[in-house]
Amino acid sequence: MTWTPEQCGQFLDTVEGERLYPLFHVAAYYGLRRGELIGLTWADVDLATRRIHVRDDVKSDDSDRVITVDQGTADVLEA
Repeated sequence: MTWTPEQCGQFLDTVEGERLYPLFHVAAYYGLRRGELIGLTWADVDLATRRIHVRDDVKSDDSDRVITVDQGTADVLEA
């Protein structure tokens, strides 16, 4: 099932106060797969440069990458 942007926005608005909101935010905005999200640690996140090192041992070496996030996402992760 694929959500429309409106459905995704409604979901994020609904879970905004939840402990896992930053994880949901990153998933929604950057399309990380479940295994990639579960594997993230704070050591993979650099808020100063707004980069997240995504590792996925299950997939190929190509899935090991660095993504640059927007300032809003960095603010969500910092909070």
